[in-house]
This record gives sequence, C-alpha cells and structure tokens, in this order.
Amino acid sequence: GACVVPFVHNSMIDLEAKLRAARANGQPRTGVPWRKMIVIVEGIYSMEGEFCRLRETVALKKAYGAYLYLDEAHSIGAVGPSGRGVAELLGVPTSEIDIMMGTFTKSFGSVGGYVASDAATIETLRARSQGSLCATAMSPPAVQQVLSSLRVILSAAAEEGRLDEATAAVCDLSSVAGSRAGSTAGGSVKDGGLAVSPAAARLGAGKIKALKENALFFRRA
Repeated sequence: GACVVPFVHNSMIDLEAKLRAARANGQPRTGVPWRKMIVIVEGIYSMEGEFCRLRETVALKKAYGAYLYLDEAHSIGAVGPSGRGVAELLGVPTSEIDIMMGTFTKSFGSVGGYVASDAATIETLRARSQGSLCATAMSPPAVQQVLSSLRVILSAAAEEGRLDEATAAVCDLSSVAGSRAGSTAGGSVKDGGLAVSPAAARLGAGKIKALKENALFFRRA
C-alpha cells in the first residue's frame, strides 16, 4: 500500500533526504522498490501565505524520478501575469507538473474544482474516483459563474500593477485602523500581524477605491 511521509515545510534539504531514503530503502519491512513516488505541494500555503519553492521541487522530482502534484487552490486566479497561478508566476512549464489541482470556490466564487493532467490520468480518475462516480455534475449556473470569473481574471491581467496596488491599499488601511498587515509575496507575517494573502488582495481598481472610502471594515470591535 501507499505510505505517507511528510517533509519539513518548504525545506528542499529535507525533501531531498526523504526522496533519497525512499529510493534507497524501498518499502518498509520488504525493501521492495516503490513503484511511484509522488511529491504533493501547494502553490500558496494558506496558513502561512507562502509560495511553494516550485522550481526547486521540480528539479528534485526529476532527479529522483518522482511525480509532482500541485494544489493551486489558493493561487489560481490570484497570482501570475494572467492569473494562472504559481507555475506562471515562477516561469515553470506546466508540462513539468504531473497533476495540477484547483478549486472553483475561491477566486472563481463558485463550487467544485478541477484536476489537470495527461489523458490517461484523467480517464482513470473518471472511471475510479468516488467524486466522479457518486457525485452529481456541476449545475449550469455554477459552471457559468466559473466561466464568467475566468473571463474577468484573464481580462484583468491588463491592469498593470493591480495586485501590488491592492495589497498596498489593504496594508495602509489596516495600519490606519490599528492593525498590522504585510504582503506575503516574499514570505509570511510571523509576529502577530495580519497576513495579506495575494488571493485576498487581487482586487479591481473600483474595489480598491471602495476599500479606501470604507475603512470601517478594518476597525477593531
């Protein structure tokens, strides 16, 4: 059966050590080589607001013959020049990521989600996944919401600097209201301040103006 082995958050040293040990030692008790090794990471870790180290992870998965599963739930529609997630943001070809997953409940404001992979993987999921076999399909209004959101996300890519402007606006407002906030684009807020997720900050110019005119949202009770 499968064996789950966690590695230290965003630590490429620990990840490589785990991959090296798995390849050298094989399965517990028998030592039989693993048929597959899958590295699972998130595009943006929601609790810390940190990006995954995608370039380094891809390099390691290639070096040790592993597969890569990327969860873009918090990054799709939020980062990248056209909102296509961390792969676009960091310049990693999607062909180097074996499985990409995301949700339609955050940036798209709908329900459900997606899995993107090669045809054989998708056909296997359709045939064997309980989510595919036992659940109902998305309703037409939910699908339309996703399509409409996708058009908005792609068209909004032309608004130069919109994400940076939105993040700055949120940080400024929280400071005025007595809270502390910081952009998580380069790391995370560890000192008790309010972490501003890139997904939360992806706002249009009109919404930025509305936030500035209604700072009550940020005031403490």
